[in-house]
Amino acid sequence: MIKKMFIAFLGFILLSNAAHAGIADSLSTFFNKPLPAAKDTLKILITHNKPGAMLEVKGKYKIYDPHTNKHISTRFIGKKKYIQPLSEGLKWQEEFPGLYQLMILPDDKATTIIVDGIEYKGRIYIYDIGGTISIVNEIPFDEYVKTILAARLQAPLPGEALAAVAIAARTNAYYLKQKAPSDYWDVEAKQIGYQGYALSPPSKLIEQAVKATHHMVMTFSSSPLMAKWDSIEAIDGGHAQVIHSKISLDQAAMLAHQGEHAAQILKKAFPGAQIDLIAN
Repeated sequence: MIKKMFIAFLGFILLSNAAHAGIADSLSTFFNKPLPAAKDTLKILITHNKPGAMLEVKGKYKIYDPHTNKHISTRFIGKKKYIQPLSEGLKWQEEFPGLYQLMILPDDKATTIIVDGIEYKGRIYIYDIGGTISIVNEIPFDEYVKTILAARLQAPLPGEALAAVAIAARTNAYYLKQKAPSDYWDVEAKQIGYQGYALSPPSKLIEQAVKATHHMVMTFSSSPLMAKWDSIEAIDGGHAQVIHSKISLDQAAMLAHQGEHAAQILKKAFPGAQIDLIAN
């Protein structure tokens, strides 16, 4: 009886360790799929030149080598440990010999990633650059827009005004993507006041506005520019091509109440702009 209990206990320990270390993913070729391509995303540098960072993942996730797009392992149990560079590779409790960059991909909608106490949506890239850690958050345009609107809108807006603001915010993400200074990230978080995922989730109105304007951006003479509208975009001045809205958010709300739709509101806010669809 004792022997059977010991064997059962040992089996449980091995299974738990396998789940945590990703050993179980070798049982199926499903887990060996290459890194899926990300479309319409913005890469934001959230940590730069630090000795390390506290990295926590809650839920199921996968680890990739972004240099080769090779799948390293699938993890079924969350993890909270300090990640740091070593001469032999990155260390996140366990060591990754010969790997100086990692990518964490959430493998479930409920999975969340927290870096130094701040929650982020999307993928997280960790780079060892000259013996220091830099971390990049890659987030879909629409998730970025939801985050910006949920965090910065001081008061609710009627649907058409909210749709206009969503298009303006997506325009800025598209512009930053086009003007990326690096192959590894598009913009630094401090340049745009990005503080991760909002503590409160986006409202249903924000969700609807972002969904209704999916792929829509403004262009000026066929080129995207930064569109600043009250407090919706926090821009540090490093971008010369910034167009300021000619109307306030309150005026946009009033126009929406008068029956004007998002395109009409944007025409008044940013004269000369036209709405285009991002090509897939």
